[in-house]
Amino acid sequence: MPTINIRSGFLGISEKKKIALKVARELKGHGLDPAHCMVIFSALDEDSVFSAGLSMPINHGDSKKSRVFFIRASIAASRDQFFRKDFATQLFNFFNAQFADVFFYLQYEDVFPESVFYSTGEALNNAAIKG
Repeated sequence: MPTINIRSGFLGISEKKKIALKVARELKGHGLDPAHCMVIFSALDEDSVFSAGLSMPINHGDSKKSRVFFIRASIAASRDQFFRKDFATQLFNFFNAQFADVFFYLQYEDVFPESVFYSTGEALNNAAIKG
């Protein structure tokens, strides 16, 4: 159950949908069921990110659209380097084409299925147990 957390500046609902669909398509291309993937968006305020002691601009001045994207992809620890590089490259190309002067940062967090619990109803499930 990959979970993709995206922290950025301002994004409208149509931009969020485009991003979520791109993530779903890329994961499906690697044989994952997109229904088992979550994309979670969080907004960053101006003056909330600093580099070398200086504030980084979060949004473009004119359009007010986000120019920064900090992505944490929680994926199975068993995913190989080919998957990781391809997924990162595809997302980078997408963000670079959709947003001007983009700052893109993607970090993987390895997850072990036995450490994931979820529920879609009354029962608590463990991702390591099929069925």
